[in-house]
This record gives sequence, C-alpha cells and structure tokens, in this order.
Amino acid sequence: MIPEPITADAAVRQMQKSLDRGRGLCLLVGTGLTIAATGDPANSWPELIKRGAAACEENGRRDHAWVERVAADVDTEELGDLLAAAEKVTYGLGGRRSGPFYEWLSETVGSLQPKHLKLLDQVKRVASHERVTVLTTNYDSLLSDHLGIRAVTWRAEPPVLEDAYVDHNRRAVIHIHGHWPEPSSVVFGAASYESLRTDPHALVFLQQAFLANTVATVGVGAGLTDPTFRFLLDWAATALGQTRTILYFHVASAVVPTHPNVTPVPLSSHDELVECLGQLKVTPARPARGLDSAAAEEALSTATLQRVRKLAHSDSPAREADRARLFISIYRDEVDRVLDASASSDHLAWAWANRLNATWQALNEP
Repeated sequence: MIPEPITADAAVRQMQKSLDRGRGLCLLVGTGLTIAATGDPANSWPELIKRGAAACEENGRRDHAWVERVAADVDTEELGDLLAAAEKVTYGLGGRRSGPFYEWLSETVGSLQPKHLKLLDQVKRVASHERVTVLTTNYDSLLSDHLGIRAVTWRAEPPVLEDAYVDHNRRAVIHIHGHWPEPSSVVFGAASYESLRTDPHALVFLQQAFLANTVATVGVGAGLTDPTFRFLLDWAATALGQTRTILYFHVASAVVPTHPNVTPVPLSSHDELVECLGQLKVTPARPARGLDSAAAEEALSTATLQRVRKLAHSDSPAREADRARLFISIYRDEVDRVLDASASSDHLAWAWANRLNATWQALNEP
C-alpha cells in the first residue's frame, strides 16, 4: 500500500513528536541543499558526471565523441545509464584512488562556498538537538563546515560511525556516499555503489538509522531510487511494514519515488522547507553526563533490554517477539554492550541505553 501524501504541517507534527518522545530524527540531506546554498544547479549528480566527462577531454584522456556519448547516457535520466556514465568518468579520470580524480573532486565539490544560508542555518539549528542525526549523500563539505562539526564517511571503522550517530558529543555529518577529501569513499559510479551496497558495516548502520528514527529528506531528488536506498527501502518494507516511512519533502513538480515506505510531502516551493524546519521546537543538547547521575541510572535500567533479548530467542509467533527478533538482529552488539556495562562508567553505554530503549518503544507503537 502506497502512503497518501500528507501536508507539510502534518509532517512537522510527526517530526516534533519523534523528537519529544526521544525516538530521534534523521535528516537525509541531498544535493538540493548544495544547489540551494550555492545557487548553482550544476552541482547535481547528473551535471557533475557531465563536468567530469569534460575534464577527461580537457586533460587529454578522452576525445569529444566520448564526452558526447557520456552526456547522452546522462540525458536519458535512467539510473542504469547514469551509473554507467559515472563509471566511465571515474575510469576516465584514472580511478577513485588516482591523483586526477582527487584533483577533479577538489576543483569541483571541494571548492564550493555557500552564498545563501537560510536552509543551512535551519539544518544547523535542528541538528543542535541531541537526538538529531545528519546523513548526507553529498560529497562536499558545506554541511560540516557550516555546522562546525567533523565529517565521517561510510568507510569509517564501525565504532567511529556508531559513536558519531549515538553520542552527541562526538557527532558528525555522516557522508553515506563519501566525502571528497577521501576519494576512495566517493560513491559515484556502478562499482562504488556496489561496494557500498555490499559493505556489511555500512548497511547495518543505515538499518539502525532507519529503524530508530523518523527520517525526513532535505533536498533529496532522485536519490531515494539509487541502488543503496532501493535496497534499504525494500528491507524496510519487508521488516517494518509501514511502521516506518521516510517523509519525502518535494516541490509539487518533482518526480516522487513510489514505495510503501515513502510518504510524499508536497511543498509549494523550496523556501517552504526552510519554514517547516523553522517550526520545529529544538532543545539544545544537554551536557555530557556520567552514569552516576539519576537520569543515567534510570536510562541504564536493563530490565527492558533483557526482556527483549529473551523474547528474541524464544519461539513465540507473537508480533512482539517478531519485533524483538528484528531489534536484536540489528542491535545485538549494542544491547550486549549496554548489559555488560550496566555497572560501569561507560558514557557511550548510557547513550546507547537511551537510544535503544526509545527505539524499542517506537518500534512497538501502534
């Protein structure tokens, strides 16, 4: 069943409810933010492919006829053609680990500077909430520079990626399609998409984010139909039914992905997205707390997590047991970490306990 579109006000209420109940909000940021901040539509993925092809001709690696063939692939707007075109450009520039590829990234996405700050400012304000995670498919540094936090890519070691997600004091903009200073992380063509799609740590992290949070797009165009997100959406449809949908903000003229886990939120203009984010009431992150505080002691009550683990290992056909099995399959290591550290001073165990308890409650909401 495909969700019906909802109003922007209804979407804001869902986002606020998620924050108020402690579940969390994940902002999934795409190239629309880069275009809005720079005022340059050439910063979209298709246009970047064409610019890469032109760079191959300029450095003498390919001729003009080859550039025209790449452009023709891009102009079909078919995902397979786009991926093939991007792959040609990648190898035309010497491969992702080459100097020319890095130099091209540096000269294009690496040199971007914002001219319009309204949307960036609202993302920064919302991201100050301790339960907001910022994921981006963008290669540039506009978000991390404006938010004043580090950038982490999908290739980071699992503890680094998880800590950036769960601990606000170690927060980061998480680049799920790579970041230009680390060219080997950049997901550009078919081969790099396959590397991401088959990376077990990256996929588990993305599944955790989809399960735990309300997810809302900021400037995402066709990105939800790329291979990585198609895989995740199909997983969500199978595992979660319609208990989780992505709030897909879009202008009325945009093509909207049709999927059981995508709820369209039509907007009259891009400026309305700035207004929507501005309506969210944001409580700034609280200072770091040790496990000796009353709040941490309450959060680290292990009874719920022990019960969930027991349910997951039972043979019960009940819906709650199915949810427990799903929960443990994704959060097994984190649950073990909390239960093993319940009498320790591990601040991250406290952070994970809070997130796990809120996620379990959200997963079982009617």
